[in-house]
Amino acid sequence: MKTIIFLFSLVLCMNTFSQSPQAAIESGEVHFLFRGFENKVWPVISNNDGRTIGLTGENVSIKKAETGDYFIVKPSGNVKEVTLNVVLIDGSQVDVIKSLNYQVMNLPDPDLYLGRVKNGGSVDFSSFELNLKYPVFTPLRNDFQILSWEAQLPRSTILGHGNNLSEAKKSLENLPDGTTFTILAKIQCSDGIARLKSASWTIRRE
Repeated sequence: MKTIIFLFSLVLCMNTFSQSPQAAIESGEVHFLFRGFENKVWPVISNNDGRTIGLTGENVSIKKAETGDYFIVKPSGNVKEVTLNVVLIDGSQVDVIKSLNYQVMNLPDPDLYLGRVKNGGSVDFSSFELNLKYPVFTPLRNDFQILSWEAQLPRSTILGHGNNLSEAKKSLENLPDGTTFTILAKIQCSDGIARLKSASWTIRRE
């Protein structure tokens, strides 16, 4: 859990072993930034002598949050690693206190649900709405879009768009109990990357 939380709240902390600012990572054995995602990074420095704390880097866009003392860091393109620099700024003078390397990875895939039923479960068609969710222990917001879907039934395939299976409703309702069907959905996460997500359910009306 400690590592998972660190992925999304990347905290750059400073030690106070001397009068000069020194940087160190306080927690986490690995450091990640998510591609195309607005990662939050908190640089914390003691002994800054009134200078402004900043964050710089290459192959990333960095902007100061409008509220709060963190920065929003968004890696660009297909870069696999970036370096972030904790800096102190005094007018035109910029001093780099610490440079840290971060691996860049895609956001994890969410789970596909039909109503409230996760992939592999049994459904009675009380809902024909598709949903995407991260596991409850993952501190990421559920921000997804279902672009299109394909319902793979035993004797037919039905295509549709959006998160409702309205085009396939009649065919699904006519399937007998015990039938397993599959939905192949094209989804888009908050990183802007389109993915294909497949899930299957078994019909149980009683």
